[in-house]
Amino acid sequence: AGELRHEPGGLVDLRARGRKGRMPPPRLLGPWEPVLVGWSSRTPVLGEHDANVVSGGLFRGFAMVEGRGVATWRLQGSRIEVELFAPLSGANARALDDEAAAVIRFLELT
Repeated sequence: AGELRHEPGGLVDLRARGRKGRMPPPRLLGPWEPVLVGWSSRTPVLGEHDANVVSGGLFRGFAMVEGRGVATWRLQGSRIEVELFAPLSGANARALDDEAAAVIRFLELT
């Protein structure tokens, strides 16, 4: 326990760890994303929003920002609908908008 450092949000890290890696940019992740599947608890990623993403054994697509689930998303016609769990900073909201546009382009729905 003396080798651990407590981070915001209940996370822990090794005290002696060198340079920290960078968090990935905001992303829209699909249903059955491996980061959620197979864990006894998804609380470290989804917090109190587990029921918004996982219901009856089914997983919905979700958005991840700074290692945390922040929204669910779905394809509605030719656009992406994002339902935020809480407001995001302008930069993170713009990054998710860019990500949604990339998904639409990838699916060739434009």
